[in-house]
Amino acid sequence: MQRRTRQLYRLLGFTLIAVQFSCGHDPAAPIDGGSDDCQTTATPHVFGVNTAGALATTDCTLSDGSYIDYYITTVPAGTYVFNQSSTTFDTYLFLLTPGRSLIGFDDDDPQVSGSSNSLIKAILPAGDFVLGANAYPGSLGAYSLTSAAGTPDVTGCEDVFVVRGTSATQALQTTDCQAPTSYADNYLIALRAGQSITVTMSSTAVDSFLELYYYTGRVAFNDNMGTSQDAQFTYTASVSDLFIISAQSAGGTQATGAYTLTIQ
Repeated sequence: MQRRTRQLYRLLGFTLIAVQFSCGHDPAAPIDGGSDDCQTTATPHVFGVNTAGALATTDCTLSDGSYIDYYITTVPAGTYVFNQSSTTFDTYLFLLTPGRSLIGFDDDDPQVSGSSNSLIKAILPAGDFVLGANAYPGSLGAYSLTSAAGTPDVTGCEDVFVVRGTSATQALQTTDCQAPTSYADNYLIALRAGQSITVTMSSTAVDSFLELYYYTGRVAFNDNMGTSQDAQFTYTASVSDLFIISAQSAGGTQATGAYTLTIQ
């Protein structure tokens, strides 16, 4: 797999982060190495405990020549933050399914200006998840891997990854992303070509409005589900890549209030 690159796109007046894989990597395809010594079993990472590791020439290699160590951790349903830090090299962290399909990734911690460490925030169902401790090609040396419960609220236009099976209670707030006529919470989800998702936003506080974006623009949306003010759409991906679910309020009122987001 070639090195990933981040690009920013302006969509309908607000900034959304989209990611393109320069080699067209399928998010459903395992992220594993081409070397004979690649880990077949991930090393246990006890949630909430610091794991000290090191990238070495005996590690798994991705096809761009970078080294990667795999760790597996178990969590109940909730919001989590995973961090890889190093004083030796610029880290690159993956969050994967047990089959090593992509959920999310990060290069430089978006919460710290100029950081070379990696931080992933994700809302996850209960289960096992794999962390891939990685770096740019040629990087070797020690690193630290940590995990913790994250702040449940999605706010401040932060990057938050989700998967099918996610259900979370959130709220539209004045500190959220600014859509053209409302506040918005944005969630990143990796889909493969042919994969379908059904996303529901339900609320008694706001008139729900949902949009789904690919980096080329909007690919799905819904305002009212039947006769209710809840919103729901079903979408089948035609390409394998990252998409952005945007939860908003309808009617141009910039309403605030609680809602529940469910992804199936």
